[in-house]
Amino acid sequence: MKYIAFLFLFLAAFTLQAQTGIPAYAWYDDDPSVSVFYIGTADDLVGFANLVNGADGKSATNFSGKIIMLADDVDISGYGKETEFNDGNGWIPIGTSQNSFAGSFDGDGKVITGLYINDNDIGDVGLFGYAAYGSTIKNLGVVDADVTGNNYVGVVVGCTEGYITCCYSTGRVRGEYFVGGVAGYVYNITNSYSLCMVRGVSPVGGVAGNSFNVINCYSAGDVIGYWDLGGVVGVISYGGRITNCAALNSAITRMGGAPQSFGRVVGFIDDNDVITNNIAFNCITGDDVLDVTDDADGRGGKSKTFVELQKANGFPEALTQAPWTYGEGMLPGLGDAVEMPEYLTKDCPVTNIEELFAPNLNLYPNPFTDALHITGAEGCILSIFTESGAIVHIQKVVNPDEIIRLKHLPAGVFFFRIEKDGKAKTLKGIKN
Repeated sequence: MKYIAFLFLFLAAFTLQAQTGIPAYAWYDDDPSVSVFYIGTADDLVGFANLVNGADGKSATNFSGKIIMLADDVDISGYGKETEFNDGNGWIPIGTSQNSFAGSFDGDGKVITGLYINDNDIGDVGLFGYAAYGSTIKNLGVVDADVTGNNYVGVVVGCTEGYITCCYSTGRVRGEYFVGGVAGYVYNITNSYSLCMVRGVSPVGGVAGNSFNVINCYSAGDVIGYWDLGGVVGVISYGGRITNCAALNSAITRMGGAPQSFGRVVGFIDDNDVITNNIAFNCITGDDVLDVTDDADGRGGKSKTFVELQKANGFPEALTQAPWTYGEGMLPGLGDAVEMPEYLTKDCPVTNIEELFAPNLNLYPNPFTDALHITGAEGCILSIFTESGAIVHIQKVVNPDEIIRLKHLPAGVFFFRIEKDGKAKTLKGIKN
């Protein structure tokens, strides 16, 4: 019994030492001249952020020519949701456009959990905020993230002019412009994937909102936005490339905007872009302007059925070879193969989307003032968005003729998204 009590106290003390809520700098201050720094706790990671950002009385250090090595899995929830840190807005991203990270961050196959950011007023949002040309972020997983920002928003990094390789993310990410599951903008990204739900305005992509080169990547999360939407990447920059990628999303939902920039693999491309050997799940849902052209060298990608995706030859070969780990009936992973979402294990739903909703689905009066009615949506989830894509109201519809009270909304145009059984329709409403 004494041994058990001692063990409990030891573990408790170790936990407190691992995350005290006080930024740690000893890993750097002991010898700033070394070429490789090792960090292994949340406090170390906050200290690293402060050094790059020039915060907490520290001079800004970009770590150019240096390597930051993650020595252990790190839980940063102590600097996240429901804490006093950063006034409750969560994690402060590493690097800004004024004080960027310019070194190499090597996750060494480790995982960061507990990332939470909720600040609609800031840009360059993610674990890293801004990384400079010549920087590298690699071998890192950021899982169960919850990230909300303004422009340049991603789970691993908001904006990087450098290189990302062998990184992955899970969770959800929301923003306005340049929003992606791994990165909002990244110059080069290879051998990376995201399972995140990604929501934004434009450009929005499952892996990256905008990139120059996207090689050997995939996404298996829903993508929602207005224009320049793609399952893997929203926009490929002029003269860029997307190769050996897979759009395995269940849905790519266009809330409005330009229909010509809406594809399963990539939203917008230029005539000088190179698109080769990409695939897409044939059951991805979207509206009637989603580019589903069955073309491995086009925006739509080569269509693959759930049966084909159970075997290695259903994927681009590059996604089943090192550094990827592949197992039959699984998705490619980095370290371990990834469990395949249920929707990728069965054929496309046969139900026509129109059959899911009552024929009297309607909003009235429209335009409206303080309230309106929605009919034919009983049992559905109603989400109301502004023209910029921000959610302003959400509720379950319980009556055949439901009154929606919206006195708190300003005058303007709103989009009413009605969801049922994984399908959705969007209606437009105007408040006077």
